[in-house]
Amino acid sequence: MAYEFEKFLVEMGFEKLHKSSRYSDLGVTYRIKSDEMDGYYWFYDTDLFSVNIHDFLVKKDLVVCHKMSSDSEVEVTSSFVKAAHGECLTPYLSVNDNMVFVSFRENYTFRFILHGGFPYFSVGVEFKKKFINDYVTENFNISPNKLRKALQNSNNSPIARDIGKLVDEILEYRSTSPGSEMFYEIKVKEWLRLTLNYYFEEDKKIKLNQVDDDALKNVASYISDHYASQISQDLLCEIALMGKTKLKESFKSKYNMTITEYIQRKRINVAEHMLLNTGLSISEVSRSVGYKSQSRFTQLYKKYTGTYPRQIKKCRKV
Repeated sequence: MAYEFEKFLVEMGFEKLHKSSRYSDLGVTYRIKSDEMDGYYWFYDTDLFSVNIHDFLVKKDLVVCHKMSSDSEVEVTSSFVKAAHGECLTPYLSVNDNMVFVSFRENYTFRFILHGGFPYFSVGVEFKKKFINDYVTENFNISPNKLRKALQNSNNSPIARDIGKLVDEILEYRSTSPGSEMFYEIKVKEWLRLTLNYYFEEDKKIKLNQVDDDALKNVASYISDHYASQISQDLLCEIALMGKTKLKESFKSKYNMTITEYIQRKRINVAEHMLLNTGLSISEVSRSVGYKSQSRFTQLYKKYTGTYPRQIKKCRKV
């Protein structure tokens, strides 16, 4: 059984290592040292699932594009990103430190922008058709459509904290004793269990009717258009035709974050683009996205991206 992404690794410039103490000997390690990247890719492959580790420094801005085969055995990939600076383009999603990132096979073409000067470090599980059809169907009373929703719902969700602990256990595992292969199967099943538990817990929360759902989309659109302004809660209540409590609870239920966090994330995403692509100073960028205090801007930037604005500016000068 050949790992289906090995050809892509070789095309990228990775070379297979016959022996490496960096990760478990149960898997296979590839190494790359080029003008664009420097680091490792490790995988452990079975007919039910694969576990992978991306661990490299991106030296300069890089667009990674991979077209999956229509007969790929991988149905969905769920990854925990420990460190990253980039964006997925299919569909668009900013990818930063300590988040769960999910991609589905039917998207076929995977496009990703990685920013130079930063590490990309992630651990992922590739769930294969056989695992979905046999194990999930047999052990969970869940339809394929609900399973997809559950995995989709874990994208950039609070489940990251629990998945992160699981990932640390995977990274630390080195045993090659008889039966040690069971470790990865247990961890993959635990990964799925955490994902499904989170979905069903969220499903018990507020059920939004279509009118309320559309109203919340209007609120989100207004925030996207006026993120740099001081947006009052009273105004958002008027837009949504909701009281303060209902708006707070409904918004968090739909977007998995508070209104304040939504505004902050929008501002920081725009700020990152400006820092990377313009000659504006940090203080100018800070004011442009709505922060009079540069120290407050720096604090929030570090919170949501895992790095400081000055590091981004320094990176662009290299």
